[in-house]
Order: sequence, then C-alpha cells, then structure tokens
Amino acid sequence: MVVTDRAVSTVVDAVLCLLLVSGAVATLVVLPEEREPSRPDSADAAADALGASTARVNYTLAADRAPERSAHGTLAEHLADAAVANATVRGRPVSNASDGFERAATALVAAELSRSNVSLAVRARWEPYPNASVAGAVTAGDAPPRGADVHVATLTVPSGARTTAADARAAADTGYRSVARVAARGVVETLFPPDATALSLQDPATSAVTAARYRRAGSLCGTRLGVEGPGDVSRANDRLVDALVDEFAADLADRYDTPRAAADAVTVGEVRITVRTWER
Repeated sequence: MVVTDRAVSTVVDAVLCLLLVSGAVATLVVLPEEREPSRPDSADAAADALGASTARVNYTLAADRAPERSAHGTLAEHLADAAVANATVRGRPVSNASDGFERAATALVAAELSRSNVSLAVRARWEPYPNASVAGAVTAGDAPPRGADVHVATLTVPSGARTTAADARAAADTGYRSVARVAARGVVETLFPPDATALSLQDPATSAVTAARYRRAGSLCGTRLGVEGPGDVSRANDRLVDALVDEFAADLADRYDTPRAAADAVTVGEVRITVRTWER
C-alpha cells in the first residue's frame, strides 16, 4: 500500500493519482463525540468538526499494476483536495476521473456531520479570485429549503499553491498583468505541482493519464502542450501560465478599480469551505 499524509503531499494524490481512481472507501478516526450542538451554534460546531476530525481514504488506481493507495487528512482537507481535483475551465472539467474520490469524500463528510435535529450542506470552493474562469468545487449535503433559518460558518484550507496573497500584493505595484501572472502561476502549481507531476510522469501507472491531463488543460486554456516526460514539466507549466495571464489580466482590470484591489481578491492559495445548517 502507498500511504500519503495530506500535510506532506497536499493535493498530490487528489490531483494526480486520483485521475485513475476506480473506486474509493474511507475509514474514519474522529474525536470523542460531544453533546448535540444547540441550533444557533450548529454551523460553528460542524466547522470545528471538519477541521478536527481525521479520515483515511483508501483507493486503487485503474492501472493493472497499481497498488492500493491511502490518503490521510482532516475532513476539511479531503474536501479541499476534492474541490481542486474537480477543477474546471469555463465550466468544462479538466478531468472526470477523480469522481470516485469526490463521492467518497462528500459522503463521508455528510455522514460524519449528521445530527438528528440539524440538516446541513457543506461546500468547498477553490478559485484564484472570485468568479474566475478556473475553479473547482464540491458539495456535501443538500441545499437548504426556501425560508429556512440558516446558520453559516466558514473555514479555509491551503490549496497546495506555493503562491500566496502576499505575492499578489507585492505584484500590484507593477499593474494588473503582474497580479494576473501571480494568480495564473498559483493555478498551475496547484493543478500540476512540479515535483509530484514529474514523479507521476516517471511512473508507468500514471504517466499516460498525467500527459493526457496536461493536453486537456492546454486545450481548455487555448494552448498546445506536448508532454512526454518529467523534463517537460517546467516548460508545460510556463506555457499554461502564459495562456492564463491575458484572460486573468483583462478580467481583473474589468472588475477591480486598482491593481491593489485586484491583488487583495486573489485567493489561489486557499480553499474556502462554507457550512450551512438549519433545523430539520
């Protein structure tokens, strides 16, 4: 079995290995159950549980010689990984192959947070800035009914990008395009972490699907990528960044009055999780 720790590998398994997922099961390790939360603080209690309860997700790759893999992390981290793995470009998925992990993660969260007197919906969303053309999201639970008295809590989880909000603010002095490049770089290093992607291209079990994911991402972003081995990762990532910069720069300039305001909106380094609860 190949075991990974989310704190070390971040979204490597979700983004790369889970491209070949054929099925997933999860086992849960949780903190001792406390009393049923009162209704007004139920959203806060659920958010606390997301950040504190840990789960191990076991899954296998579709390739014949692939070993069983196991990813460990908090419920919030698994939701974040699933959101990133579920990335789309203008609404079109980069890959559908991680659907098994998404179903396992969201079902696990819904089951663990279930309470007899409270309904809930949990949504994890990753985006480089609000309403960007590249984004990923997953939802556990159903939307609240119209007229429900809904309580809301939020938390954030790192997306895996090395790029930070501070990088975006530092780039604001040289204009929208510089901010856009920071956001684009964060997107690419989240979807294709250089070291992990290079390893994936070396592994016969994942090389073909990783190359195909690159081609799909390039096509959606308007560029052609020929990726055959680990030596192509840096060039391919640079081309993807370049392909996104023009669109991001125009979009940011249209939406925000100043480059600094645009920089303040950059959230590529985090996944935002929103918990909504209401009475049954």
